[in-house]
Amino acid sequence: YTYLAVFLLIAIENLFPPIPSEIILSFAGFLSTAHDLNIYFMIFCSVMGSYVGAVLLYYLGWKLPKKKLFAILMKFHMKEEDLNKSMNWFYEKGKISVFIGRFVPIIRSLISIPAGMVHMKFLPFSVYTISGSLIWNSILILIGGLLGENYQKISVIVKNYGIIILILFFLILFIIKRKKKKRTTFPSSTN
Repeated sequence: YTYLAVFLLIAIENLFPPIPSEIILSFAGFLSTAHDLNIYFMIFCSVMGSYVGAVLLYYLGWKLPKKKLFAILMKFHMKEEDLNKSMNWFYEKGKISVFIGRFVPIIRSLISIPAGMVHMKFLPFSVYTISGSLIWNSILILIGGLLGENYQKISVIVKNYGIIILILFFLILFIIKRKKKKRTTFPSSTN
């Protein structure tokens, strides 16, 4: 039941952010290598779990008024401060925040709510969610596989270096954009 367990745990982790995806995914990576499981199917199951959890929160954000939604979520030990943080993140960063948010603890789960509240189109929401989840989940599962029985160390790494990982991610995006811009800029002819 390993694949199903990963799917369900990651879906639940999206709905209840205090559950650490770092532990679940790195353990899944460890299991993949220790028990000769298909690591790519493990990644697929984790991404689908992330997507299902995100879609449920998106749907809640779409259907329920903010006050009622926050009241429901706070019954599940979510903090109003974290919910407001995800709302602000969404409004500051725009739709791309659905993608970027998948790399930030707590925001990763809750970013789906403001996307639903502003009735973000479902296709871009799905593309950003699946893309971000694919990158995040793949990294954690692959690192868990490399660390083997020391897979728990990923939690400390993510906690201590999460900001650095995020900065590196934005730096890579910046470099890619610059290179694309240079390729599309052609020198003018002086004839």
